[in-house]
Amino acid sequence: MSAGRSLSFEQTFTVQVKQEETFVMRQSDWVRLRARVERLKKQRREFSAAAWAFVGVGVSAIFSMVSWAPAYRALTDAQQMEFAWVWPALVAALVAGVVFAIGGFWGAHVMKDAAAETVDSVAAYMDELHDVRELLAA
Repeated sequence: MSAGRSLSFEQTFTVQVKQEETFVMRQSDWVRLRARVERLKKQRREFSAAAWAFVGVGVSAIFSMVSWAPAYRALTDAQQMEFAWVWPALVAALVAGVVFAIGGFWGAHVMKDAAAETVDSVAAYMDELHDVRELLAA
């Protein structure tokens, strides 16, 4: 090869880019959609309902203990031995009611925070797309 020659290479590529489609949304539709997303924050009641049911179990165990104590004292020694399982069962019901109620209320709190965080992130994203305050001010 001679010293003065250069080699060049050229090729043209064509890339088609699909333009993103846009849509028009009425202000009332956007505000209604944003309000529906906000309503998602409402707490789900499953954990709370279960927790209150277990509170009822604990309270029932306490009332049962109050009524069982004098009845147990009135029993003969043989009958007391026969019904010795009642006190541990009542105590177990009380403890289980308290523990599960605390767990249910804690679960309800955790679910509420998780749902609020999710809704807040979706609402913030919607606001980035189109700020609802601009719609309301117009």
